[in-house]
Amino acid sequence: MATCKAQGYNATVTIADRNGLQQVLLVADNGNRLGRELSRRKAYTSALLRQSTGDYKKRVATPGAFDPGVFDREYTTEQGGLPIKIGTDTIGAIGVSGAPGGDKDEACAAAGLAKITDRLL
Repeated sequence: MATCKAQGYNATVTIADRNGLQQVLLVADNGNRLGRELSRRKAYTSALLRQSTGDYKKRVATPGAFDPGVFDREYTTEQGGLPIKIGTDTIGAIGVSGAPGGDKDEACAAAGLAKITDRLL
């Protein structure tokens, strides 16, 4: 959130557990009205799929790679969701919304994860 704020973005950040359930919600002053829902869905998607929402977007864009039988209507392909991992085990996810573009949301999420990486042992 601090990284987004430093760049002038009013971000909303959701932290979800490994089951995609919201555990933390942080909303910047003047945060976008859609940020709460979108950041939650980004964290949910990333936690359950154990991958970034950007990678999920690439995966479903590949012809034949998407299995509609396992689709969850809560999933989103908007960038800004990253899994939180200890080794190869996904323990949760972070979802960021509010920057002008998913790539910037993802960069803010990555900056947040970088700040706590040393505590994920």
